[in-house]
Amino acid sequence: MAPISEMPHSVHLFLEQVEHGLWENCSFVINAYHILQIGPHSFSVKSNKLKPFQEKKLDKVAFQEYHENNPHVKYALGFAGRPGGPDFYINKIDNTKNHGPGGQDHHDLEEEADPSFAKIIGNIPFADMLFELPTRGAQKIVKDEVTIESMELLQNYVEETNDQLRQN
Repeated sequence: MAPISEMPHSVHLFLEQVEHGLWENCSFVINAYHILQIGPHSFSVKSNKLKPFQEKKLDKVAFQEYHENNPHVKYALGFAGRPGGPDFYINKIDNTKNHGPGGQDHHDLEEEADPSFAKIIGNIPFADMLFELPTRGAQKIVKDEVTIESMELLQNYVEETNDQLRQN
C-alpha cells in the first residue's frame, strides 16, 4: 500500500472495503491493453454487488487523491472512474501520463488524476497470468468469469515487507 502519509483517503477506503469483505466474489471485468479492471460485477449471479459498497458508504473516493511518489507504473493499483471507485485496476504498463495528473482531459477537472494507492510487490508471475485473460468484444470484457474468492489484511506481512524496503 502507499504510505498513509501520502495517500490516506484512498488507502483507508480500500482497506475498509477489504475489512468488510466487499471484494469477495467480485470479478475481473475488463482486460484492456493497459489495465486489468476489477469491480463489483458478476457474470453469473443476478445480484447487485455494488449495493453493499453503497450501503457502507465505501463505494467511491470523496476526491481524486494523488501523490507523485505513487505513480501509475506497471503493477500499481488505481481507482477507476470519477469519482474513483469502487472499481479498481492493475496497471499493465506505465500509465503515469494517461492516469496521472492531466492525463484525463475528457473530465471536467483534467488536472486531476486517478488515485494510485498500492502496488503488487509479490507473485508477479500470477499478475502476468491474469493479464492474459481472454476477452470478448471491443470493450475487452473478460470472456469467462474470474472472481476474487476472498481478500484479507495481512498485518505481519505488511510490516515485514515495509521493514525490508526500509533496509534496502
